Amino acid sequence: MSKEIPVSVVELTALAETAGQLGIDKDHIVEFTRVIADLSVATNIIGQEGATDLARFANIMGMSQKDFDRAGSAIVELGNNSATTEKEILEMAKRLAGAARQANMSEADVLGIATALSALGIEAQAGGTAFSRVINRIQLAIDTGSDDLYGFAEVAGMTAGEFANAWRDDAAGA
Repeated sequence: MSKEIPVSVVELTALAETAGQLGIDKDHIVEFTRVIADLSVATNIIGQEGATDLARFANIMGMSQKDFDRAGSAIVELGNNSATTEKEILEMAKRLAGAARQANMSEADVLGIATALSALGIEAQAGGTAFSRVINRIQLAIDTGSDDLYGFAEVAGMTAGEFANAWRDDAAGA
């Protein structure tokens, strides 16, 4: 791999070691290492920090470990076509992942929302926390039928029932 990608054998070995420590299955360590090495060359997602962020995002979202190349490609595409960087997208996505998973959002939904928030200049730590609270509050309102549900529905231009159904079907779309 070091002959194909301008990353040293030492760096590749460290990435593979990090992958193993982060719970990447041994059958997927080589692919994961290649994705992180490629990202390190083409983006500002660098080395072990990038490996940690991508692995944590994947673990939180329950992403198939066969999809690291697809996730990496999506992050690069989003970074190339928005006013943010790949690192900012991944950091924001990692912050949103827990709440998004509870709302049954897909990895693509989370990466898209992360891109939009990052492109607005919202920092991952504050923005991820605030947006996660909104997701959790909407989910709680739907689960309990609280008065907040009517407020969310009104903002969306729907009835409470329509909004609840839309959220259950496609939370990111709602």
